[in-house]
Parts: sequence; structure tokens; C-alpha cells
Amino acid sequence: MSTLLIESLSLATIPDQVFATPDLEYLSLYNNQLTDIPDALYSLTSLHTLNLSANQLTHISPLIGQLDKLKMIDLGHNRIMALPDQIGLLPHLTDYLYVHNNQLTALPDTVGQ
Repeated sequence: MSTLLIESLSLATIPDQVFATPDLEYLSLYNNQLTDIPDALYSLTSLHTLNLSANQLTHISPLIGQLDKLKMIDLGHNRIMALPDQIGLLPHLTDYLYVHNNQLTALPDTVGQ
């Protein structure tokens, strides 16, 4: 399994080298200063696990639906106000979806399907 951990570095942007690893299966960007996720992240279609927790994200793009191999997503401890419907349509997202400690007031109707 191809794994990349970029944790606790106070990064405001994701290094371009991350996007040059198309077979990446596990990506953790835990505890940085990310405020936005570039669209290039959603081209990493081999991802099984994505950890974006403890950043400063305010939204997740509907492009997350392209990551159809995801089994686990951790979005906890951010500032996310809403999740796109596409997150609930990920066919393999069966292990966990963590969204605790955000500013969510509701989940998309697709979550749990």
C-alpha cells in the first residue's frame, strides 16, 4: 500500500509532489493549516483513506465523488459548514466518515445510503 503522511507541519498548501503519486492509497494531511483543497487532490482515485482532520477547511468540493475507492475519510476538527451530496454516494465508504467538531448543522440525505 502506498502511504504518504504529511502531518503537523503547519502547511497552508499541499505540496505538488503529492499529486505526482497516482497510486497513492493512504494520505494523511492531519494537523496542518489547510484552508482549501486543490482540485488535483480529487484525481488521486486510488485513495482508500484520506485524513484531512485538524486543519481550517470550510468546505469540501463535490469532486470528492471522484474518489470512489475511499473507505475512510476523517474531516474532523475543521470549520466545514456543509458536505456535498457526493460524499454519501461513495460506494466503498463503509469504514468511517468522521466529521466531528465542525460547523455542520445537517448531513446530506445521501449519507447512510
